[in-house]
Amino acid sequence: RLNMEGSAELRQVVEKHADLLKETGEKIANLSLAAVAPVPVVPAPGLRLVMPEKYGGELEALRPFLNQCQLHFNTRPDLFASDVPKVAFIWSLLKDQAARWVSPLLEQDSPTLHNYSQFIEAIKSVFGPPGQRLQAERDQIGR
Repeated sequence: RLNMEGSAELRQVVEKHADLLKETGEKIANLSLAAVAPVPVVPAPGLRLVMPEKYGGELEALRPFLNQCQLHFNTRPDLFASDVPKVAFIWSLLKDQAARWVSPLLEQDSPTLHNYSQFIEAIKSVFGPPGQRLQAERDQIGR
């Protein structure tokens, strides 16, 4: 059995440890928030990226083309702050079969042209690898 004096000391130790645990938890939470906080992207002064080559619908060229476009979006968030300029940028770089594919979307003012994610899914469903096409089609059906 603990006497009254020992019991008071034990209570102080437990309270001190509880405070330390709370403080440590708060520090961990702050570190977690700092780790996931987005880092603002600022356009690099004087940085000039080469324009992506126009895309004509070739299967092997789709991924590099989209990645090059994404590089432009990432380095110029001031120009590509919303979906419409992103889609317009990609659309302006389409030729041949890919340009013929997107023309009806433009003529019908398709909602796909106003939604970057939908546009990427749509272009992948038409010009991407067969597995990617199936997944994009499933994603569109699931909506």
